[in-house]
Amino acid sequence: MSKRVTAGARGKQKHHRLTTRRSIQIAAAVSGALSLLAAWTILAYSGAIDPIVRQKREQGNAVPIASFNSNSPSKEYIYAANRLVATEEQGGGPSARKTPFDFDGDHKTDLSVFHPATGTWHISKSSDGMPQSIGWGLNGDVIVPGDYDGDGKSDVAVWRPSTGVWFIINSSNGSTSETGWGLNGDVAMPGDYDGDNKTDVAVWRPSTGVWFIINSSNGSIRTETWGITGDKPVAADYDGDGMADIAVWRPSTGIWYIVNSSNGPALPIGWGVSSDVAVPADYDGDGKTDVAVWRPNSGTWFILKSSDGSQMTAGWGLNTDIPVPGDYDGDGDADIVVWRPSTGYWLNINNSTTLWGLNGDIPVPSAYNR
Repeated sequence: MSKRVTAGARGKQKHHRLTTRRSIQIAAAVSGALSLLAAWTILAYSGAIDPIVRQKREQGNAVPIASFNSNSPSKEYIYAANRLVATEEQGGGPSARKTPFDFDGDHKTDLSVFHPATGTWHISKSSDGMPQSIGWGLNGDVIVPGDYDGDGKSDVAVWRPSTGVWFIINSSNGSTSETGWGLNGDVAMPGDYDGDNKTDVAVWRPSTGVWFIINSSNGSIRTETWGITGDKPVAADYDGDGMADIAVWRPSTGIWYIVNSSNGPALPIGWGVSSDVAVPADYDGDGKTDVAVWRPNSGTWFILKSSDGSQMTAGWGLNTDIPVPGDYDGDGDADIVVWRPSTGYWLNINNSTTLWGLNGDIPVPSAYNR
């Protein structure tokens, strides 16, 4: 595995945004604390966001800290001009801010590929640029990276359709685990469905439209029927409450059907055509996953921003490329990026080009493209 980086001058600067960890200490005795933060809104909650609090937040008004429920992890969200800039978990893992495909815990998506022929993961850690190779999986396995142990890092994991077994390496201590869950023909769709800051093992069964989820918080089993044969599972946190929402995209009609964990089914959203690739991610940095597709025949990205409902389009990529959105620069927004199998180059719309991987590899950040 070779690695060469050529970083060009950035074509455009993204909006600077504070990405602070919990450096703000809130003291009840300081009555003027919120006024000092001006347009900032600090919201703490357990479970779903209260509608009144949500409305005040969206209006840019300061909202007092709500009491924590000691029986379940709570999150504190910090907003500036209605834009999520920081989040921290109370009683959860080391950090509640989750960055997809972040194997070293620096809040940046790492360049990473899976080589099916040898079952080897090749990771370029963004924290120090050091390469890491991990033999884990067989040819035919499905890669299912996620933070299964809640330590703020993505864990190397595969699902074996022939046996239905999940094989996971916990990054927190190097231990391994095996879980039998799913049948051949299912679609692996792990996510944090119970809001405990850990990825849950889950599959969607196209033949029946049933979701089978193991809640990592208590080991209970959850089943939900949502979707029909021909749909694509696109579970993600669309409502920004810290839990993955059950969702499907129907290529035949281009409609997205989402069940918000905070308040139930949302209105169907028409977005995309049958030849598109669903690439949901948080492109506007508001803490909510945006409905998005990439159109191979034109290389165009179509994004529906959850922050204000506006539409964003960007021409980036060739028909043979693979879309690999992720937060590669750690600013909280998903970046528009493609990986070119013919050359092994990662092409970022922000004018950076990196060589990582070989033709025949599977880029890990494409694991949940549909």
